[in-house]
Amino acid sequence: MGNTASVRLRYVTIKKFSELSGYSERAIYNKVHDGVWVQGRQYRKAPDGRTLIDLDVFEQWVEGRAPLAIARLKPGRGAKPPADRSRDGDGDADD
Repeated sequence: MGNTASVRLRYVTIKKFSELSGYSERAIYNKVHDGVWVQGRQYRKAPDGRTLIDLDVFEQWVEGRAPLAIARLKPGRGAKPPADRSRDGDGDADD
């Protein structure tokens, strides 16, 4: 029997979070853009600029235990969806 090490990361990319949670990448971007999820709480910006979702705080959010945001970020201040995607899916920027 082989040894299998289990690693649990606290922060994951939007793509990995989508795979783990079942939320579409679009839904995640919308939660960030619309201020439902707040930078420094549900997600953080890594030093390389990538947006990382905090799995621990997401779990709290799902269970209704996440601290409420005092002030929401202005729309567009968080993660940005890939350039070839728009909110309505027709390829043009409607924001």
